[in-house]
Amino acid sequence: MPYFETEGPANTQKLVDLVLATAKERKIAHIIVATTSGATARLFKGHPEVDVVAVSHATGFKEKGVNPLSIETRKELVDAGIVVLTF
Repeated sequence: MPYFETEGPANTQKLVDLVLATAKERKIAHIIVATTSGATARLFKGHPEVDVVAVSHATGFKEKGVNPLSIETRKELVDAGIVVLTF
């Protein structure tokens, strides 16, 4: 049974809410989230009850020398306590 009628970014906030509720219920303290631009990881800001690691695309994944996660967004996430991992 799917959680959502359709796929896509419109479901991301609801999914994050489900993840956070499940983490609380099951006493999960660490969450790993995939993020390309940082938009998904941003939704975990303000939740100090969990440690979040955001894994971004490798630099050069789509275009040589380019990472879609900007330096500014990376800093914003790190400043919010989110660990950002890029290979």
